[in-house]
Amino acid sequence: MTDDREQNRAADALLINALADGELDAASALALETRLAKEPELARRYAAVVALRRAIREKIQPESAPASLRDRVSALAEADPPREAAPRRRTRAWSSLLVPALAAAMAVGVGLDRLWLSSSEPDPRIDSLVAAFRRGQIADQPVDVVASDRHVVKPWLARKLPVSTVVVDLAGEGFPLVGARIDIVAGQPAPTLVYRRREHQIALTELSSASLSSARGALQGYSSEAWRDGDRSYVVVSDVAPAELALFAELFRKAAAGERR
Repeated sequence: MTDDREQNRAADALLINALADGELDAASALALETRLAKEPELARRYAAVVALRRAIREKIQPESAPASLRDRVSALAEADPPREAAPRRRTRAWSSLLVPALAAAMAVGVGLDRLWLSSSEPDPRIDSLVAAFRRGQIADQPVDVVASDRHVVKPWLARKLPVSTVVVDLAGEGFPLVGARIDIVAGQPAPTLVYRRREHQIALTELSSASLSSARGALQGYSSEAWRDGDRSYVVVSDVAPAELALFAELFRKAAAGERR
């Protein structure tokens, strides 16, 4: 039984890391996201992985090699030793480079808990939407219904979901509508509109909850922005420049307000 539990835990660790990297196929990612919503311990482990990666990127700055090491490497590169001595010298050079790297890796390993405790806990909903965006990028078709007409997209979403979804046309501002899909966020279906900016996708998800804090930033190399609007929250994710994503979010908010009026 103990061996089985350890094997299951190891398998879950592989899945968690693959989800954080956006490497799972759509079906596997959906199954794991459903488990995350139902299994608090698994969700905690996933949040810890995401927080650790974020902390490493934000708090551990790369260090330049010491001048003495650079001088030694330069001397080795310029030297012209006898043929039989070359392998030994190269081995010593690689050792000089690898030992500091291994020491740094061990320091990171020892400090895992400290990094986790010192970083703010990420919102797993935004993490899952970034993963959904990455899946959409590599999928043959990033949407479930392909339509640039909001009067086609809105009824399609209404047939799938119990609440009305705000759908606006931003083609005139340079953000044409591509279509829509249903993503699973915290175990619940959520409508995601997909827009285009030149060759880039912009995915906007509407959540039937105002519990999401307003935020703007980057996650796993993608720009994201979240905001509240009445009893709803919105999250937009893209690989466009942050300034363009902020422009899209502002245009959407204004158009949505006009739609409700």
